Amino acid sequence: MTVSEFLKKEGIGAFSALPLDKCRITKERLISDAPENCYAIITYIPYPVTTDRLFAAFSVIPDYHIFFSRLEKKISDLFEEKYEGVYMKVFADHSPIDERLAACNAGLGVMGDNGLFISNNHGSFVFIGEIICSLSEKELLEEGIPLSFVPAEECIHCGACKNACPSGAVGREKNLCVSHITQKKGNLSDTESDIIRKSGYVWGCDMCALACPMNKKAEIATHHSFFTDGIISPKTFADIDAMSDEEYAKYPFSWRKKELLKRNFEILGK
Repeated sequence: MTVSEFLKKEGIGAFSALPLDKCRITKERLISDAPENCYAIITYIPYPVTTDRLFAAFSVIPDYHIFFSRLEKKISDLFEEKYEGVYMKVFADHSPIDERLAACNAGLGVMGDNGLFISNNHGSFVFIGEIICSLSEKELLEEGIPLSFVPAEECIHCGACKNACPSGAVGREKNLCVSHITQKKGNLSDTESDIIRKSGYVWGCDMCALACPMNKKAEIATHHSFFTDGIISPKTFADIDAMSDEEYAKYPFSWRKKELLKRNFEILGK
């Protein structure tokens, strides 16, 4: 089985490699042991877009960090079997590179005015991951991995995301972003609380993404069972509070304690 066949089997249909030295390194310590002339295989997987307004779509499906962690365990066996001693690491979110820029430079999509990566096939409702490896260009091509490096392109600048943002954060002040505020620890200012009320979100925000005309393709994506089998739809804090610690840990919002979600529910009066 080639690497490309493996990725497709795992539900990842989009991938492209570029030299690691063409990526913007943000956390060099994560790859301090990497040999020279490594490549980054940039991938993404689409996720289902729920209609639950209280939570952003990414937060009510099982945590994608778990998905990529399991992917690494599977693909490491394949790499070791075919290329004994090869350097290989899988990252997602907590990454040594600027993932959005790398995905654009790999020809997989463009950067939106809202700061989101917009993929060619599934809009911005995707999770980006990458495989840093020491395979050669020849070996990558033999594994069915295309190589590309193109200057990052931008979206169509239609203004839809800016008009949809309830706090006017797009293109202005990131600290006003609803997603940022709903995940912020401690007491919120009156302005921040008002922004949450205006948005109607308890965690995250999808308003700028849902307004983007380039995101219509996201609706026709075929989604991995890892995500679809675990979709939840909490309506009150009681629904969250009833979750066991083990169940709570399966979802992206678990990186904050339940008390933070309780605060946000109370702000919305739910």
